[in-house]
Amino acid sequence: MTQADSFWSGAAVVTGAGSGLGASMVQRFASVGMAIVALDIDGDRAQQTADAVVAAGGKAIAMGVDVAD
Repeated sequence: MTQADSFWSGAAVVTGAGSGLGASMVQRFASVGMAIVALDIDGDRAQQTADAVVAAGGKAIAMGVDVAD
């Protein structure tokens, strides 16, 4: 396994995962097999993103957090 392969087989913690660039990053990382922790100030939107990953066969959890705290 190369270092790049090792990276892509890990997990990603994505802030702003409820929409926009964050949600796009979640989908990309999940598409290569990474497990996802989807974080967003709007917990419901983070959960929707995580649910989409799980529905596509991936692994994801969501949490509503304010990273500014």
